[in-house]
Amino acid sequence: MRAPIFRIISAVSAAVVGVLGYLVLWPIPAEPVAWSTPTAPGYTGVYALNTRLADLHTVGIGSEFGPEHIAIGPDNRLYTAMTSGDLVRMDLDGGNQQVFANTGGRVLGFDFDRNGLMIAADAMKGLIAIAGDGSVTLLGDHVSPDDPIGYANSVVVAADGMVYFTDSSTRFSPAHYGNTLEASILDIMEQSATGRVLAYDPASRTIRIVAHGLSFANGVVLLGDGHTLFVSETGRYRIWRIDGHARDLDVKSGSPQAGIVLDNLPGYPDNLMRGRDGRIWVGLFRPRNPAADSLAGSPFMRKILLRLPRFLLPAGQRYGHVFAINENGQVTEDLQDPTGAYPETTGATETADRLYIHSLHAPVLGWTELRARNLKSAFLASYLPRRRSLPNRGQIKETAMSMKTAITAAALSTAGMISAAHAQDAPSIVLVHGAWANGSSWVEVVPLLQQHRLHVVALHNPESSFEADVAATRRVIDDQPGKVILVGHSYGGAVITEAGNNDKVKALVYVAAFAPAPGQSVNAIVGAAPQPPAWQGEIHADAQGWLTWSADGMAKYFAPDIAPKAAALLAATQAPLFSGAFDGKVTAAAYTSKPSWYVVADNDQIIPPQLQQIFADRMKATTIHVASSHVAMLSQPQVVADAILAAVEGTR
Repeated sequence: MRAPIFRIISAVSAAVVGVLGYLVLWPIPAEPVAWSTPTAPGYTGVYALNTRLADLHTVGIGSEFGPEHIAIGPDNRLYTAMTSGDLVRMDLDGGNQQVFANTGGRVLGFDFDRNGLMIAADAMKGLIAIAGDGSVTLLGDHVSPDDPIGYANSVVVAADGMVYFTDSSTRFSPAHYGNTLEASILDIMEQSATGRVLAYDPASRTIRIVAHGLSFANGVVLLGDGHTLFVSETGRYRIWRIDGHARDLDVKSGSPQAGIVLDNLPGYPDNLMRGRDGRIWVGLFRPRNPAADSLAGSPFMRKILLRLPRFLLPAGQRYGHVFAINENGQVTEDLQDPTGAYPETTGATETADRLYIHSLHAPVLGWTELRARNLKSAFLASYLPRRRSLPNRGQIKETAMSMKTAITAAALSTAGMISAAHAQDAPSIVLVHGAWANGSSWVEVVPLLQQHRLHVVALHNPESSFEADVAATRRVIDDQPGKVILVGHSYGGAVITEAGNNDKVKALVYVAAFAPAPGQSVNAIVGAAPQPPAWQGEIHADAQGWLTWSADGMAKYFAPDIAPKAAALLAATQAPLFSGAFDGKVTAAAYTSKPSWYVVADNDQIIPPQLQQIFADRMKATTIHVASSHVAMLSQPQVVADAILAAVEGTR
């Protein structure tokens, strides 16, 4: 027996040594360097969470996908560059589509000169010109004989004919690595900052270096003076102002010819496009990832990561985001879709009544009506600041109490009908607690429901993993004799979103809860949203990865509006949460097929109320606002009970 066991141990040891040797020693083309990254701002301030980019109109593009760059041609038609290498043109409504050219490479950006000729940056080939008949002419693939253009990306043509374009990396060429994605990953992970801005003079047919030293130089646009440029530096989350007259300028030299306009963006900036009324549109194709940022000072770890399959690399979640700035770099418009339904938003092209959204991988072309967007913007400007403003706290409370009174009155009417109903017709109410809690968190709500002759179950989930919590909830649902109203608080909202895909479940009620989209986890939402102080330093992890709240943090942030003794009891009886539970992804969202109610806690410091409203809007829920902390079921149990009763009646 010893010999086989010894051979197994030897084989396992050899395998482990082999894997470690591969991760540490296998040669890769990148040599990562350390750099300093600022803490991500999250979606706050001018980038406050919103849904103004959600529910886009779409134009079908057949078998094509990835309209990475969109522009209006001199013939007032839409032109777009696809992943296939096709350049497609169409009417502004998407009709009369035709492929007018294929470069055999991948065009990432283009503009039109004064003669109507398309000037394009092809990542595989260099700077090219494309005539109306589809014929392609190479303008340049070298700055000099020993200085090739490795990664042509974006282009803009000045009124005097000068062509400015970006060369994202002199280290990693898509032509060499087979595609733009691999070259981009290598360059951004290495951070050697070899990106540059080039200028092509059509009169002399020469190319010169305008500026260098950029970490993945990307979008480029001209300002009103005809020679100053805004340039996206994707790898370091910022936008530069660069004088187009400069020659071989190092952007980090301190020269007045280059300066940062916008720094520490919440995502990776891509295309820059001139809009109307002085607007310049910016696309963020992914939000920042905290894990990726944390590796900025660790070249060795980034080198190890580059030896792994690409799907294991830390990447931001799908998230739609475009915004507009003026020539002073001030943000004037901001449109987001936290669901990322239209993936990798690389830019936006504006007409008089539409905003067309660029995308790296979308199978359609998305657009939104500007009139609707402006109306929504006016609403946000007039309403949201007032809701968040302390001087209007009394108004908020008055509104919340008025809503509470109305809901209570409706619920009392509902209660009479529920009480008169035969017991077997009444649904079971299954209450799912949030993280760091158990079934006792519903202690104030349960008797309010039971007095209406409802069968109530407040379950205790293990909190060891998302999958385990969903499985435990499904067991309770299956055990009920008839239909079920499923209620979730906080993290429990993610659980009911998945577990609610059951024929017994007739309605969902979310109480200050997460509501992920399919393919999304709680951690993905938390990583994209601003983290309030409660998430910073108040949670302790033990040696096995189980998380608990401090008593002070629980009282100050989690439950500040209940009695101190009750908050202390909440902290003392909290159930530890395993750190990996928030990583579980929803596969199918029950709220897409079932009626939903959502109780928004307006004073919540754990899940921002604006984010709760986004969840409610996305699921088209009947929404109730309550002036409470995160634990609305403890501080405002009647409002929560009334919402559940309304769901009972709404599904009769």
